[in-house]
Amino acid sequence: MEEIIPKLKSFLGLLIRTAGFTLRSIEARKEDEKTVKVELFVDGAGLMIGENGENIFSWEDVLNQWLRKNSEGFLRVWLDINSYRWQNEQRLRELAKKSAREAVLSKNPVRLPTMSSYERRIIHTELALHPNVATESEGKDPERRVIIKPI
Repeated sequence: MEEIIPKLKSFLGLLIRTAGFTLRSIEARKEDEKTVKVELFVDGAGLMIGENGENIFSWEDVLNQWLRKNSEGFLRVWLDINSYRWQNEQRLRELAKKSAREAVLSKNPVRLPTMSSYERRIIHTELALHPNVATESEGKDPERRVIIKPI
């Protein structure tokens, strides 16, 4: 995996510049045996990130397709642009904790706003070991949401 990282960075840099963005830096490292974590910093990242971070997953898909063609074995890319995903995960974890407190204190379920499966998984994971609440998803995509119930 180590030998593919410089090639991946080079490909991504070319892709970014070709798309008309100004690249500040690319940090890439082996996260685990199958994951390359890429942190990208660009000027004017709003278009790259997209509404609610939707475009990040599209960029990630392009990189994963490139990896499948240019590396041996199964590898995947986890991409963050200007720390958007990291900040969003922190915000979701705080929302989960706050909503769990609210559910326990009010003794009523708390319905969170609709979220992507990725965001719902963060909420479920954050509260999985919480002794006083249970979580479940309800609805159909794209209107699926997490319900936090006191137990």
